[in-house]
Amino acid sequence: MFRDRLRSATEVPPDRLRELIADLDSSQFQLREAAQKKLTAFGEQAEPALRTALRDHPSAQQRRSIERILDALHVVRSPEVLRHLRAVEVLERIGNPEAQQVLENLTKGAPDARLTKEANASLNRLANRR
Repeated sequence: MFRDRLRSATEVPPDRLRELIADLDSSQFQLREAAQKKLTAFGEQAEPALRTALRDHPSAQQRRSIERILDALHVVRSPEVLRHLRAVEVLERIGNPEAQQVLENLTKGAPDARLTKEANASLNRLANRR
C-alpha cells in the first residue's frame, strides 16, 4: 500500500527559487503574495535558497517576507505532508525488509525535502536497533 502511494520528493529547480525570491520584492502585491505562497509550499526545499538570500542584504520588504517564510517552515500545515510523515513513522515501526525498501526509495528524493530527511532518519534509527 505505501509503495504505491508514497513517492520521493522532487527537487525544486534553483532558478525557480531565485525567481520567486526576487518576486518577494516586486511592486505588485499579487506577485509578492503568490511568490510567498509558492515558497512556503516548497517548504524546507526552499530553506537554503532563502537563507542565502538573507545573507545578500535584501530590501526590507523582501527580508520580512523571507523571515516569515522561514518561521513557518517547521510547522506542518499541509495534510499531504502530514500524511507522508505519518507514513514514514508507520514504516519505521513496521521495520520489516519491505518497509525498509519503501523508506530507501524515499531517500532518493530531493536532498533538502523533509520527506527525504525523515526517511533517512528512520533508516538510521532502524540500523541502530540491530
